[in-house]
Amino acid sequence: MKIIESDFEYRGYRCVTIFHDGGFRCGYVGLPEGHPLYKKDYKDQINVTLKDIVGTPVGKRGVFTLLGLPDNLDDQINMDAYFDVHGGLTFSAGGKNSHHPVDSDLWWLGFDCGHAGDCPDYELLEKLWGNDRLVKSRLGDRWLYEEYEVRDLEYVQQECKNLVDQIIDLVKKYY
Repeated sequence: MKIIESDFEYRGYRCVTIFHDGGFRCGYVGLPEGHPLYKKDYKDQINVTLKDIVGTPVGKRGVFTLLGLPDNLDDQINMDAYFDVHGGLTFSAGGKNSHHPVDSDLWWLGFDCGHAGDCPDYELLEKLWGNDRLVKSRLGDRWLYEEYEVRDLEYVQQECKNLVDQIIDLVKKYY
């Protein structure tokens, strides 16, 4: 189960945020056909070398994204190593007549907020699907996440905007 929490345009890119029955939010940015990253998997190499990102902060990507970096400074990196977005890129799919995150012909790059340090939004989860058997089970696990942070809608929308800004920067510099 999921709901579309927002669907908006930023700098010419369509952005979508969803909330799913795991209690976490995901953010997506849509790329039109003809875009240099259209049909690229987030693990595909892009026109950026390791030396282009050496010295940049790990940021919100997480260390696991950067463990797969090449050894040679002149080697190309994977797309997920370039984009500094919450938890790193974790989704790339779409194209003609696709249905996730919404019906469109766009190619989607996405991230999720279900990582270490993230807390499910139990309040919204209970409001939307509190009678569902599996959701009731999840609601009983609140104590596991007491110290963690809920990534609210505004946070995920801002991360979508940050991703758009980085996509535009990437295309301007390297394509």
